[in-house]
Amino acid sequence: MLKSILPVLLIFLSAINGYAEPGQKREKIRNAISKGILSLYDVPFNTYIRFRMWEEIEQILKANSGDAISHQLPGPYYSRPYIVNRQAWVFENSAVPGGSVYVMTPDKTNLIKREKNKDYAQYEGGVRAAFGSAVISGGSDKDVDTAVLWDTKTEKVRTVRLKDGHYISSIAVADNMLCIGSCGGKINAYRYDNLLFSKVYSTSSKENINWEVFNQKECITSIGFSEGKIIGAGDKTVFVWTPGAEIPVKTYPKTFINSVVSFYKHYMIEHKSDVVAIRDLMTQKTRKLKAQRAVEDAVITDEKILKQQSGDILILALKRDAGLSVYDLKTLLLTEQIELTGHKIAASGRCIFATDDSFFYRYYLPDREPEKFKTFLKTFRPENITPNEETYYRLLKLARDYPDIVKPYPLAQKFLEQHHLDVRYSFRYGKIGENITDGKQEDIFGYKLFYEVSNRSDKRYLITMDFTWSGYYGQEDGESSRASSKQSFMIDAHAEYKGNFVVGDKEPMQVLFYPTEIITLSEEDYDGLNAALSMENQDVSIIDLYLAKQLPSVWQKRLVEKKQELLKKRKE
Repeated sequence: MLKSILPVLLIFLSAINGYAEPGQKREKIRNAISKGILSLYDVPFNTYIRFRMWEEIEQILKANSGDAISHQLPGPYYSRPYIVNRQAWVFENSAVPGGSVYVMTPDKTNLIKREKNKDYAQYEGGVRAAFGSAVISGGSDKDVDTAVLWDTKTEKVRTVRLKDGHYISSIAVADNMLCIGSCGGKINAYRYDNLLFSKVYSTSSKENINWEVFNQKECITSIGFSEGKIIGAGDKTVFVWTPGAEIPVKTYPKTFINSVVSFYKHYMIEHKSDVVAIRDLMTQKTRKLKAQRAVEDAVITDEKILKQQSGDILILALKRDAGLSVYDLKTLLLTEQIELTGHKIAASGRCIFATDDSFFYRYYLPDREPEKFKTFLKTFRPENITPNEETYYRLLKLARDYPDIVKPYPLAQKFLEQHHLDVRYSFRYGKIGENITDGKQEDIFGYKLFYEVSNRSDKRYLITMDFTWSGYYGQEDGESSRASSKQSFMIDAHAEYKGNFVVGDKEPMQVLFYPTEIITLSEEDYDGLNAALSMENQDVSIIDLYLAKQLPSVWQKRLVEKKQELLKKRKE
């Protein structure tokens, strides 16, 4: 595609260079795109930058990053996404009293917070399933043998207790049958509509006469249905029952011991470490694939998630935020590798929903053009860009919004050089804090990053810089996530500023730094701001003078804190 369009593109770009005004050139490119002469991807990244066509860059990045929407949840410990009435529901930790539910829909970007039904919440445990508009849960601390059903439309709540077995470990619904798996090798079956008990399916004919016998049997950790049969997966074994049988008509070993199991139509999916096994329950044939990294979660869906997709797909969430891998289910060929965050995933309404430790994500992928996008990114050459303030700060915003795509570091070094600023850093090992254990004080040791900024110019600056670090010596690349620290300081003309901060108990392999704000101060403002924040200052009016100047928030905060300190002293 690139070779076929290249002559047209070169002629076109040569032609527009005859225009005197950048605005005219910009409009000519936009007209060519709107008329189909060029596609969005045919114009080089650097050309968009040169003509300040930020909307076009944003459109391309947004489409190819899954049109990502993220919401930070107010605390840790959240469930995986469950699809309830085609909405994605995420549950706050069931151990938290009065926990909430957070809901996102495929077509709306806002996050809806709703309180759990109180009757449901008292029996809610860590085992959950969704069926239509109902949420079913079990294994609560209040009663490990009771399951609770919450119809989220009518707010009706029903409960049901195990007739046999102990500790609810799995829940599944098919047609009008509710199956609840437990330890002790039992599945209790009920009519879903009225919760009338139907029967108990056991992994063996041996009764649980004591705890020794009970503990010998596997917990049923996942339940599926295929061709009228009930399939139960334990730690090591798969059990198959017909509706009329109380003991299995068939058993066979799982592909992996202690693997994570889920069911989709007539498929059973297992994953352990970086290997996934898919068993066709109709043919009993098993296929395996090896993922690029260890697998955190796996789902199969018939939702048309990708632009070029025919049939069902397998989506893997890789551990350590290594992205999502999408496979064609029929061939198990890798269709796309997508750099998106998510530990637990679900699919609905052509969207992927995901959660990690504290975020809830929605991704919409049908607008992705992976091959065109890959070629487009090769035309981003920061070494050929001389950044003015608008260009640098625009690209910095893109780097924040799309950190895996736009790398600000090369431009940051140029931007620092334009301001005649040099940055050096080193690590030092030593005491970084204290901890009190059993009434005894213990010193904590680790690494600090010491940095020094030199100003070779005649100007005085107010600077905010971001330092980010990742990787540790002796670990695989990518084993540790990125961390960062924001540093704000003033620096005089032809002067140096020194600072430091803690990075942790290990020395990072990679450190990147870039200014997020450089403000030039007059000599009067430099001296005045220093005086306002100095320990010797007792004059609130000087502080008010600089509060009125609407400086960056970090400096506003320091001025407010200083003012409050002085006012408190006056009252005393």
